[in-house]
Amino acid sequence: MLLAYGAACVVGLALCYLVAVRTGWGQHLDDDALLGRSLNPRVQQATSRLLRSIDVTSLAGLGGAIVLIALARARVWLAVSAAILILGATVTSEVLKRILARPELTHPDRLATASFPSGHTTVAASLAVALLIVVPPRGRGL
Repeated sequence: MLLAYGAACVVGLALCYLVAVRTGWGQHLDDDALLGRSLNPRVQQATSRLLRSIDVTSLAGLGGAIVLIALARARVWLAVSAAILILGATVTSEVLKRILARPELTHPDRLATASFPSGHTTVAASLAVALLIVVPPRGRGL
């Protein structure tokens, strides 16, 4: 079951990459999102503040707190699993960002660097999933 889920995730990631990065249509949407963010000063200020808040310090702090929750529950294997999940997702995202090329399909190409997969999204999602696996089942709905 877990293997099938993992395979489905890899297929979904590949499809997302092919559509969002390797097509002119996908790059156009990505460029428009960047342009829309940069044209509205209020949006730019809010998103810049949010993106700055998701950094190595917040990853280490929140990730450490999640591991401590598992340890406080005497669930060492959950603490190790959460740490591996967070670190593994972050490293995988950064490696894929360097491997997966973004060909210039739109002119002018507004994104000089790779935007897929998003490191900020990876950090936020990995922290959320790690937290879900360490809290008791009755607290997961909250």
